[in-house]
Amino acid sequence: MKLAEVEEKMMTEGFSEELFLQFQEGLKRVRGNYNKCQHCYLTAYGLKSKDFEAAIRMIRYGLDNFAEIWNDFSRSYENLARIYLRQDNYREARVCYLAQLEKMLAFGENRYADALAVNLIFSELHCEGFTCTDNLRRFHALAKSDLAKTGFMRRDRFYFALAELVIALQDQGVDGAQSAYRYVLCILKGVEPNSNDEILQRHRYLNDAYATGASLRYLDSLGPVMKGA
Repeated sequence: MKLAEVEEKMMTEGFSEELFLQFQEGLKRVRGNYNKCQHCYLTAYGLKSKDFEAAIRMIRYGLDNFAEIWNDFSRSYENLARIYLRQDNYREARVCYLAQLEKMLAFGENRYADALAVNLIFSELHCEGFTCTDNLRRFHALAKSDLAKTGFMRRDRFYFALAELVIALQDQGVDGAQSAYRYVLCILKGVEPNSNDEILQRHRYLNDAYATGASLRYLDSLGPVMKGA
């Protein structure tokens, strides 16, 4: 079978050792390590949820054998983190985002710091129970720019604002965190419009905050405290 046929079969019928061997053989006919690595992380991301471990294995295979440039590492770790998040495995996702950050610094690609920092904030909040950690402060500082504050995606604005709330509670107490709390709720409810929202709506993109159950429970727990302040 051609490589495209092997990949399609993997994604529709499921992963198997036989198909993986054919996939590896097919990669030998692909020109350039960049393209080979891309086949690994894209095909892995398209696998069914039951093939969770195989998807991880496939991305690791690409990283170990073909990754050379920033895009190889960045997109591989990004998709690896997303696969872990499908299983609500925030700790492994954080490991992937940290590896992505390490490669970003090694390759001097700091222009991607904003978007990556928001993912680091997201994983740090969930791993540490929405408490203020040194790493949260570090990631918040890394994301602290106009792009992160007014960013293209409402999801980015939401988690950046949530980090500001957690930090404000630690540094200023309940009274000092009132405005940060109200701002998070505005983003969550979509009453804080952004200039990019109209563009996304025209393209029929779901510009959602993507608030997890854990983040909603955290905000709910703060409700009585904030109202009583």
